[in-house]
Amino acid sequence: MALASQMARGQRIPSSSVAAFRAKRRTRARVALGVTLLVVLGGGGLLWALWSRDSGGSLAGPQEAAASSANPITPTRANDPLDVAAVAPTPPSAPPAEVIRKPEPQPPTTFTMGASPVAPPPVVAALPPAPLPLANTPPATTPATVRDPLVGNPAVPSQPAPALATTSLPGDLGAAVESAEKAQRDGKNPEARTLLNRVLLDRRTPESERPALRRWMSELSDVLAFSPTIAQGDPYAAAYTVVGGDSLPVINRKLGLTTEYMLIARINKLTDPSRIQVGQKLKTLSGPFHAVVSKSAFRMDVYAGDPPSPGSVGMSTLACGAEPGWVYIRSFMVGLGADDGTPVANFVVKNGSKLVNPLWRNPRTGQKFEADDPKNPIGERWIGLEGLDDASKAHTGFGVHGTVEPESIGRSLSMGCIRLGAQDVELVYELLAPKVSVVKIVP
Repeated sequence: MALASQMARGQRIPSSSVAAFRAKRRTRARVALGVTLLVVLGGGGLLWALWSRDSGGSLAGPQEAAASSANPITPTRANDPLDVAAVAPTPPSAPPAEVIRKPEPQPPTTFTMGASPVAPPPVVAALPPAPLPLANTPPATTPATVRDPLVGNPAVPSQPAPALATTSLPGDLGAAVESAEKAQRDGKNPEARTLLNRVLLDRRTPESERPALRRWMSELSDVLAFSPTIAQGDPYAAAYTVVGGDSLPVINRKLGLTTEYMLIARINKLTDPSRIQVGQKLKTLSGPFHAVVSKSAFRMDVYAGDPPSPGSVGMSTLACGAEPGWVYIRSFMVGLGADDGTPVANFVVKNGSKLVNPLWRNPRTGQKFEADDPKNPIGERWIGLEGLDDASKAHTGFGVHGTVEPESIGRSLSMGCIRLGAQDVELVYELLAPKVSVVKIVP
């Protein structure tokens, strides 16, 4: 019998040997698969045990768990009112605090002038303090807000009325305060301003109530007058669309505005007033504006409204020195003349007398101060005045100007002129117009 190695190449191996070979190969494969599964399951269990131990039983990985225990809540941009509300950190064992989402934008009751190459209106990080409560009244309620349609977040104002009822006001004026609060809560700021103006200028309103009313109305002016927002029904604000060939001075002349063209830059927050684009939306204020200086209070109140006729000045029955049709805008502290040197009089802004960075000669000593002299007593702005009626025309050489002595504001130290702080005089300069704006000085 021949050996297997001696068989001819074409001779076949018996079928029984082939079956045995295949069975052995399948057995080895099953053993290998079982070992592999055992290794995988055992390794996975070990990894899970280590993971659970390091993370304290949470689903977070070791690094995430460590970070969570060190600072469980890390709000991004916590100081940004458009972002999630800042929440105080909670202990590691406490459940995660719920994230407060930004509200969706609501249909606006006002609109803000649109996109431009200049900086957008600044987002208010915090609402201004609520107006001081009127005397003999309960505390103010939670502030109500209107929505800025540009960003969809609460914006100034609106602060609530100091109180709904005041025992010191006549019934009709108390009702006007309540109506103003409701109008402001509903986003109807021009209506609220009109109601409050009526209370402020009514002679029956106690003097103790007026500071709170002025503050309240000044906060309304922050939006109605000195922001890019235009409220529906505001008679003093309008929208303008830039066309080819426009510049701020051209726009000012084209619209016949009595204010300085830089007021357009101010209220629209233009970072570069020389660069405006065709199609750009701008807010303008029509004015005109006037001022009443209260000597006893060292205060200048600015109003908007038509100028009175020279013959009717001083005959108004309104309080605070206001003329019929005037609406209160804002107040500024002033410095006045030493030894009662500031006269009680009715002036108008003198034509050609508004100067920026002026030189000045002391009329008493003859000492001359150049325009850029840091010791120039009248600062960076001068607004000359002339008498409006016969009695006032006797007072010459008076004006409104800045000062390099801020400590003189609220005191009687000048030669008789009206001093304003550096920033205040710039705004007043932009508001008052020659031959139009009345400046009344009252006791």
